[in-house]
Amino acid sequence: MMKSRLLFIETFSGRCAGAQKVSLNVLEYLNTKFDLYVIHRDSNGSYEKNFINYKKAGALPVESLLKKIFGSGNFFGHLSVKNISYFIFSVLICNIYTLVKTVKLRPNYVYTYDPRGLLLSCLFLRLFRVRVIWHLHSELPKSQILKKFLISLCSRIIVPSEAIAKSFSDTDKVCVIYNGFIFDEEIRCSVSKNTNTKKLIFLGTPFPHKGVHNLIQAVTILEQKSIPYDLCLNIYGAFEQCSLEYKKLLDSLLTRIKKTEIHFKGWTCHSRQEIANSDLLVFPSVIEQKIQLGDNLQTIKSSEALPTVLIEALSVGVPVIATNT
Repeated sequence: MMKSRLLFIETFSGRCAGAQKVSLNVLEYLNTKFDLYVIHRDSNGSYEKNFINYKKAGALPVESLLKKIFGSGNFFGHLSVKNISYFIFSVLICNIYTLVKTVKLRPNYVYTYDPRGLLLSCLFLRLFRVRVIWHLHSELPKSQILKKFLISLCSRIIVPSEAIAKSFSDTDKVCVIYNGFIFDEEIRCSVSKNTNTKKLIFLGTPFPHKGVHNLIQAVTILEQKSIPYDLCLNIYGAFEQCSLEYKKLLDSLLTRIKKTEIHFKGWTCHSRQEIANSDLLVFPSVIEQKIQLGDNLQTIKSSEALPTVLIEALSVGVPVIATNT
């Protein structure tokens, strides 16, 4: 029997973070059930190499603009006529491109994830009765108009938690599928732990909404307490992607640290091993907060559904402290 055809559209690039790990698991499974084709970013980064063994339907155009818009996490903090024009142009070009590819390929389904995937690739597909499967990893904005519009673009919406499902109480398109992982490799602590020092670890995209600034401030508060041990904080993330304003904020906060060792380790592809070598994983994503970045007072917020690093920490027996996002 001939397999149904599915087009997988991957609009992310750069590092393989939590949502990308989930999408790769989904991609591997879908490849066993469908005649699978992939459209992904044209950045030739380490993440894009994961798609080399799949049938390629194309690569998203205007990569230089996509990198500018989504590369630093700070693009939407400086809304100007120029930036808005960049965004609208990129959305239109990418949607026209994916529409043309979809009409030529004629898949039975199109799969993409998160708001970026839907906005960059699926705005016109329902007009041609294409069945779009949307995997949403975080809560949608509160706007009912925006929510209804996004729902109208999809045939089915997959969410990884009951909390997010409840935000879609007005539609029957939603189903809950928890993020799952197969950990083939047994991970154990590979360094000797000092009982006089507690090793904290943060892993994540180092944008303001991930709350690293709050984590550093929390350490300064702990230093003022009479705790019976020293602290060491290892921060993993591609901090070269941070905006200059956010780096300056972190630098100013670091000047208040008295004795705690804080190390910016950069990106790691061995997250479970680094967690296993730690005493505690801290996940300080911001629920909602105003912070001063340069000359701008910005409101930042986040929505986390089922973060991969929390599952990885539990898989190696390391406890977690997280904000209630």
